[in-house]
Amino acid sequence: MQPSPPIYILISGLPASGKSTLANQLQASLGLSLLDKDTILEQLYVAFRSTNAEQRRHVSSSADQVFVAIAKQLGRGILCTFWDHPASTTTPGTDTQWLRTSAAQVIEVYCHCPAETAFERIQIRQQKQGAQDNNRANLGYDLLSEYKIEASLGPLNLGKLITVKTDQPVKLELLTQQIIDLINTKESI
Repeated sequence: MQPSPPIYILISGLPASGKSTLANQLQASLGLSLLDKDTILEQLYVAFRSTNAEQRRHVSSSADQVFVAIAKQLGRGILCTFWDHPASTTTPGTDTQWLRTSAAQVIEVYCHCPAETAFERIQIRQQKQGAQDNNRANLGYDLLSEYKIEASLGPLNLGKLITVKTDQPVKLELLTQQIIDLINTKESI
């Protein structure tokens, strides 16, 4: 009997669209391992004492590489990050090419959230964290416009797709069952 191919539940969507919150809920309800890039990123920020936007971009890129390497070894689990959308021309995210060429079963849970809501959440998060990164605004950087562009691209279209509106309460039991059904459908074929 051959081992079953890897199964990845991708949590996708804009930054601050509720990906990490949903991923943690799914981890508890599905009992799968969770790999969240934010966890890796926080540790690298501390280790490298990144203070400016350029340093943070470099650390984020390094975190992407670590995330992908760990994900490949995981074999079965929930992967949460801001993914690199194939149609994006603005914000780079975590590479998806390795998933597109693998034999893994992929279920994408797309966190659909209006760009304005995600932008407000980011502003609140930065205020709470005391973020000093106003450099983007000072350089004429328009994060809300970038979010609108990214939101217009929609899901990654990797594997089976479940879209969840994360600007409202998520029906976790229903979502969990949808994921289980998709996993079982593939495994029984």
